[in-house]
Amino acid sequence: MSISRRSFLQGVGIGCSACALGAFPPGALARNPIAGINGKTTLTPSLCEMCSFRCPIQAQVVNNKTVFIQGNPSAPQQGTRICARGGSGVSLVNDPQRIVKPMKRTGPRGDGEWQVISWQQAYQEIAAKMNAIKAQHGPESVAFSSKSGSLSSHLFHLATAFGSPNTFTHASTCPAGKAIAAKVMMGGDLAMDIANTRYLVSFGHNLYEGIEVADTHELMTAQEKGAKMVSFDPRLSIFSSKADEWHAIRPGGDLAVLLAMCHVMIDEQLYDASFVERYTSGFEQLAQAVKETTPEWAAAQADVPADVIVRVTRELAACAPHAYCQSWSSRDVLAGRDRYAAYDFYALMCCSVILSAKAGYIRKKTRRFTTNWPEKRSRQRWRNSTLKICRNRRRNASI
Repeated sequence: MSISRRSFLQGVGIGCSACALGAFPPGALARNPIAGINGKTTLTPSLCEMCSFRCPIQAQVVNNKTVFIQGNPSAPQQGTRICARGGSGVSLVNDPQRIVKPMKRTGPRGDGEWQVISWQQAYQEIAAKMNAIKAQHGPESVAFSSKSGSLSSHLFHLATAFGSPNTFTHASTCPAGKAIAAKVMMGGDLAMDIANTRYLVSFGHNLYEGIEVADTHELMTAQEKGAKMVSFDPRLSIFSSKADEWHAIRPGGDLAVLLAMCHVMIDEQLYDASFVERYTSGFEQLAQAVKETTPEWAAAQADVPADVIVRVTRELAACAPHAYCQSWSSRDVLAGRDRYAAYDFYALMCCSVILSAKAGYIRKKTRRFTTNWPEKRSRQRWRNSTLKICRNRRRNASI
């Protein structure tokens, strides 16, 4: 093997640069050192508005100007960190084209002619037009839209007072499918203890490039402990590149693989029968529904070998009580609700396996394991809650 002089010098230069960068703590190159900035510096606590998670943050403010945004060290549930999108909020705050006052168009649409008006004038003109539309076409002719999260409820209260059922957020193309399925099946969403998992199966959920920084660090902790990661993803994402196994599943094949995994768990009795009897309803119907969704059937649907589906399912069950099955992007489709119902079916059976070891991998508010599962609801109560959710969804989509 021969190395040219040019290649040798290039390698030495890259190596020296890497060594120099390694001496800096994380974030040091991006952070504005307080000692190097002239003026009064304060750290102001706030909430990030770059997505609906509303992560607690600290803004580094110098002479009443935000110069840096960091995670709030007093918020351990968010990992005391923020993602790249949250950190870029400082650019949004200081953008010279940021609109900070109401603007009213004064010329033809598209001409870019605007004038600044007062908040009071804006309120009055908007209210007058809304009431005029309501008088002529009815309150349901007005739609109210907001980004999701805790602040959207204020706008939706206004919509209710106005008489309009038409409220929506970005959730219809993001977490709605999962939220509905979780509400119908388990009464609400559940969080996972990623840091303590020993086996994680991911369907297109790229935690190493996403916005859930706390979960990213939990994932790193799990891998440092030796957890096995299996990725089903059409593309070689960063998570897939760091996983122990990457299977290039056919786009849209997630549901087929999940149903096949359900089939294997039931067919090989990889679940706790006593837990199923005590805490679930409709298990017999589930078993009948997945009777034909064999690994061979899924292999033809998803381009994943049948023996891989069987092996991964067995390995996941064997790692109880520390097993986890996750997804995200697969919900962004028209079939998102059905697909996430399958995820929840599977998560429930995982719980059956895990609870057999008198522990639980699912957490609600804290990072601790929970074993205080509620008794199963009656079928009628589940049916009533399901119908209520479906009616609300139809009402909100009646625009």
